[in-house]
Amino acid sequence: METGEEPRGAANLRTGLGDGPAPPWRAGLYLLALAAFTMFFNLWGRAIENKDYVRYAEIAREIVESGDWLVLRLGGEYYPDKPPLHFWKTAWAYRLLGVNAGAARVPAATFAVLGAALVWLYGSRVLRSRGAGLLAALMLLGTFGWFWWGRRTRIDMEYGVLVSAALVCFHLGWESGGAGRRWWYAGFWGATGLAFLDKAWIALSGCAVVAAWVAVNAVRRTPGLRARFGPGVFFATLPVMFAPVAPWALGVWLHPECQAYLDAFRARQIAGSREWLLFYFHALPTYLLPWSPLLLFGLWQGLRLRRHPARLRGLGFALTWAGTMFAMLNLSSIKDHRYLLPLYAPCVIIAAWAAAGLVERYGAACARAVAWADRLCGAAAVIACAVAAGATLHRGHALAVPLGTACVLFAAFLAFRRWAPLPLARLCVSVVIVLHAFEAVDVSRNDEAAARLRMANALRARGLAGESIAVFVPDRAPAAEPAERKRVARARDKAERVREVLSFYFDRLVTWGGDFAALASDPKVKAIIVEKAALEELRADPGFSPRGGVAALDGGEAEMVLFEKTDG
Repeated sequence: METGEEPRGAANLRTGLGDGPAPPWRAGLYLLALAAFTMFFNLWGRAIENKDYVRYAEIAREIVESGDWLVLRLGGEYYPDKPPLHFWKTAWAYRLLGVNAGAARVPAATFAVLGAALVWLYGSRVLRSRGAGLLAALMLLGTFGWFWWGRRTRIDMEYGVLVSAALVCFHLGWESGGAGRRWWYAGFWGATGLAFLDKAWIALSGCAVVAAWVAVNAVRRTPGLRARFGPGVFFATLPVMFAPVAPWALGVWLHPECQAYLDAFRARQIAGSREWLLFYFHALPTYLLPWSPLLLFGLWQGLRLRRHPARLRGLGFALTWAGTMFAMLNLSSIKDHRYLLPLYAPCVIIAAWAAAGLVERYGAACARAVAWADRLCGAAAVIACAVAAGATLHRGHALAVPLGTACVLFAAFLAFRRWAPLPLARLCVSVVIVLHAFEAVDVSRNDEAAARLRMANALRARGLAGESIAVFVPDRAPAAEPAERKRVARARDKAERVREVLSFYFDRLVTWGGDFAALASDPKVKAIIVEKAALEELRADPGFSPRGGVAALDGGEAEMVLFEKTDG
C-alpha cells in the first residue's frame, strides 16, 4: 500500500500458511460459507434474550404492526434512545421470515458475515497477500467477541461494520489517485451516514481516526501530504453523509408527532454502564481470544517499527485506527464490551501481520506449532460436538435434537477442514466449533430467556391471549429511603421486561398500568401479572376489593405471580 514492498513474511505465508494453489474465488466462497455457518447455525434455536435484546426486537415488531417507520415506539410510547436503521432492518427481516427470535438476530448475523468479507478484501490489499487477508478474516470469525455479538439482537455489530467500512474507504481513497479518490471519500461519508442512523453522533468517531492519521503523517512530514489527503475532495464529498440521514429526518419533520419525538430524542442518546478507567485493557484481550497473544505481539512489533514506516506499510493506518479508537473508548465514562466492535477489523489484521512476521523468523518452528495446535484444537472441536449435544439435551429437547446438533457440527467440522485453503484455516474451523459448543452450554446454564418463553406458553395453556393479559407496573411516588427506591425501581423494571417479552411472543401489545383497580375492572382483562411483593402490599390495603385467585407461573419467575379474576 504505502510502498511497493511485500509484508514481512509474505513469501513464507504464501507457501507455508497462505495462498497455495487455491484461486481467489475458491477462497472467497470458502470464507463466505464458513461465515454463514458460523453466524446462522442454530440462530433460531434460542428464545429471545432479555433486557435490551427483547426491547429492540419488540420495537421492530411494533413498526410492522403500526406501519409507522419514522417514529419509534416501545409499548406504544416513544423510544428516542436510538435512530431507526437497526429497527428498520429487523422489521424487514420480520416481513420476510416472520416475527420470531431468529429473524430478530438476522441483521447482526448478516453484518458479521459482511464484516468478515470486508476484512478479507482490505487485509489482502494491506498485507499484499491473499493468504494473509484470508487468515485475518478467519481469525475474525473465530474471535469470541465477534461470534458473540454477531448472534445477538443488538445494534453494535452493524454499527461496527459500518464504521469499519467507512475507514477502509478512507484509507483506500488516501492510497488512490485521480477521480478514484473522490469515490472512496464519498464512500467514507456514506458509510458514516448509515452508521449515524444506527448509533447517532458516536458514528463520527471515524472522523477522529482520520484526524489522527493526518496528524501522524504531518508529524512525519509525509511527502505530498496535501495531495494524498485531498482536503478539498474530502470535505467536498461531506454532503454524501446526509443522503441516508436526510429522508428519515425529513420524514420525522413532517410527522404529526415531530416535536414531541425530537424533544425526547435529544434528551436520550447515551446508554451504558460506568466502569473503571482500565476496563478496556482487560476487555479487549478477553473478547479477542484466542488471538490476543498475536495481537499483543503485533502491537509490540508495530511500536518497534514506528520509525520505519516503509516496513509498516498499510499497517500504519491499522495501528492508528486501533490506537485512536481505543484511547477514545477509555476516555469515555460510559463503557461496554460491545463498543469495541469497530476495533476488531484492524486488530485481526495486525494479528495476521504478526503471524507473517513469526513465519518469516521461525518458519519451521511455526509449522510445528501450527500442526500441534491444529491437533489439539481438532480434538477439542470433536469433544465440543458432544458437549453441545449434551447441553442441548439438558435443555429438555427430545433426543433427536441434540443428536442432530452434534451431527451437523461434526459434519461442518470435517467439511470445512477438508476444503481449507490454508493450514491455519483448519485451526480457525476448530475454534468456531468450540465457540458453538460454548454458546450451547451458556444457553443451558442461563435459562432466563427460556423461562420467559415457558411463561408465555403457560399463559397460552390457560387459554389467555395477549388482549386478556395485563401487567401491573408499580407506579408510586419515590420513597424517601434509598433501599426502598431501588426495590420499587427493580420491581417496575422486572414488570416492564415481562410485558415486553409477552408482547413479542403474543404478537400484540400487552396491556399495562399502575392502577390495579382499573386493570381489574377492565372487562377484557382476565388475568394480571404482578410482582408477589406488590400483590401482598395491595392485599394489605383495606380498600383492595377485586376478587380472584393467585396462580404460580411456570416460567422461572419466582417473584412474578398471576392474579386470575373470578366472576362476581
